[in-house]
Amino acid sequence: MAQSELKGSVVCAQRKQEAAALDANQQQQQPEHQQQPKQPKQRVHRVPDALELETTNDTTQEMMHILKEKLGNDRQKVERVRMNFQGNILLELSCKNHNETLEMWRKVSEALEGKAKARPWTPTTRLTCTNIPQGCTNEEIASDLSTALGVTIYADQISTIKSNYGTLVAVTDGVLLKQHVVGFSQCCRFKKVEVKRQCNRCYEFGHIATHCRGKDRSSKCHRCAEAKHSGQCTKERNCLVCKDPEAIGHSFGQRNCRQVGEGVKNRPRHD
Repeated sequence: MAQSELKGSVVCAQRKQEAAALDANQQQQQPEHQQQPKQPKQRVHRVPDALELETTNDTTQEMMHILKEKLGNDRQKVERVRMNFQGNILLELSCKNHNETLEMWRKVSEALEGKAKARPWTPTTRLTCTNIPQGCTNEEIASDLSTALGVTIYADQISTIKSNYGTLVAVTDGVLLKQHVVGFSQCCRFKKVEVKRQCNRCYEFGHIATHCRGKDRSSKCHRCAEAKHSGQCTKERNCLVCKDPEAIGHSFGQRNCRQVGEGVKNRPRHD
C-alpha cells in the first residue's frame, strides 16, 4: 500500500509539471496582443520632508540669498522651493531619514540667525489628550508636551476641540477659568400641534380661499381693519370680525379674540 501511494504522488507531481510547461509554451507561442497584460507595480507615494520658513521683515529673495551663501554643499538637498497657502517659504528636501531632516533644520536655523522662523515638516504621529483644563492655551500645552516628551512642539500644531452641547452661558469669562458643576438647568419643552388652515379672503380658520363663502375682507388691513395701505401699519389694533367695543385692542387671530375660538388654541405653545 505504501509503495502504491508513493507512486501515485510521483505521477501527480509529474502531471502538474507537464501541465505547467505546456501552458508556458502556449503563452510563448501566442502573439503579443493576445497575451495577458502585466499588472504594473503599485508605487508607494511618499510625502517629501520639508522646511517651512516664516519670514518677519526680509523678503523671499533675501532669504534665499542668505541660504545659498551659508549652506554650502547642503543646499543640494533642497529639491524644490515654493510658497504655501500661508505665504511662507517651503523647502522640499531630498532627505530620506528623520535625523537628516532635523540636522538640515538646525543648519538652516543657524544660517538665518533669527531672521525667520523655521519649522520641520516630517511624518508625524497624532496624539490625543483629554481632561485638559479649560483655561489652558495652546502655547502652554505645547511647552508642557515639549518638556515631557523631549521634542519640539509648536503651538500652531495643536488643535483643540471643545463640546458645548446642552449648556447655558450664564457667567463671564473670568468665572469660566474655574470648574463648576451645575446640578439643574431650565429648559422648555415644545408641544407640536398642527395649525388649522386660514383663509386669505375672510381671514377665518378652517378652510381656504377657493372654498370660502364668507365675507371678503382681503381689501382691509389685518391690523387696523381699515382699507389696505402701503408700509408698516402703526395704527391701533382693531379686529376684523368682532364688533365694537370688543374689536378694539386686538387683531383677528390673537388669543384674546373671541371669534377665533378653537383656531387659536391649536397653535404651538410652551407645554
